Amino acid sequence: MVRASFNLGQPVKHRLYGYEGVVVDVDASFSLSDEWYQRQVFSGASKNQPWYLILVKNSSIQTYVAESCLEQLATQPRVNQSLLRQISDPALAGLQKHS
Repeated sequence: MVRASFNLGQPVKHRLYGYEGVVVDVDASFSLSDEWYQRQVFSGASKNQPWYLILVKNSSIQTYVAESCLEQLATQPRVNQSLLRQISDPALAGLQKHS
């Protein structure tokens, strides 16, 4: 069984690109198409690890990122309120919001 290192609502930072965000979903392994992987994944990250949907700080962008490309943040980034409203998980209720 694969165990995810990050939880819903947890603040993270992308190791390569440096952007910050919040975990809004997690897959036990890569779940998108092989075509998407070859077109979008430049880190060479393994598909056989947890992959996370990240809501990017101060943006309307969501990214899909391998666990090996993320590190934990000590502070909670501010996230886009309109996107946050679409997420109904109670674990995300305490996130700081902005419009």
